[in-house]
Amino acid sequence: MNSVFNSVCPLLETDNGIFHRNVAALEIARTVIAECIAVARTQGISLTASEVEESLLKISKLSDGQLISTYQDILAGRRTEIDTLNFEIVRMAGNVNVSNTKLLGELVRLKADMSGGII
Repeated sequence: MNSVFNSVCPLLETDNGIFHRNVAALEIARTVIAECIAVARTQGISLTASEVEESLLKISKLSDGQLISTYQDILAGRRTEIDTLNFEIVRMAGNVNVSNTKLLGELVRLKADMSGGII
């Protein structure tokens, strides 16, 4: 869920509630969730997409209007945590395709760099 919230929200310049309000944003979240679950399985962690999506939507509703920390960091010019999220998933992926998770991470890095944030 963190890889979803901390990449999609800053890129869309929106709050955490986007996933329960917008079907297109939720579809992007589902793609990242599927990639992360595939990586989790290689680590012996058993999760289902529906479990993660249910939690994502619950958090999205409960934190509607709140800005995720990565977006706050970009706005304040601080270092983001994207390396410990999306890029850690990429590092752990091995042969699992995580191209969407990686791309979102790269876009967050670029956004932070362009806004004057330390990456």
